[in-house]
Amino acid sequence: MEAQLEGRRFFGGDSIGLLDVAASGLAWLSVLEEVAGVETSMIREEDYPALCRWRGEYASDEVVKKCLPSRDEMVAYYAAMKDRFVLLAKSMHKK
Repeated sequence: MEAQLEGRRFFGGDSIGLLDVAASGLAWLSVLEEVAGVETSMIREEDYPALCRWRGEYASDEVVKKCLPSRDEMVAYYAAMKDRFVLLAKSMHKK
């Protein structure tokens, strides 16, 4: 992914394309980390500088901002749903 982003704002160039949309979950991983109170260290700046730059570019793009809730709204939603997610996960993991 780093090589694909070299010298480009998005995977396909200067505008968002299909691969950017497909990878969009990576842009919001920090929301889930914040709500869960963990850091997965999956996408660290020192290891993936281009991907981290892309994540910020994607999340701050005007078209994306019009289509999705803000980061603060997502944090609030997932925080409110956290207990439900935990109960669901526990019910799926039977001993």
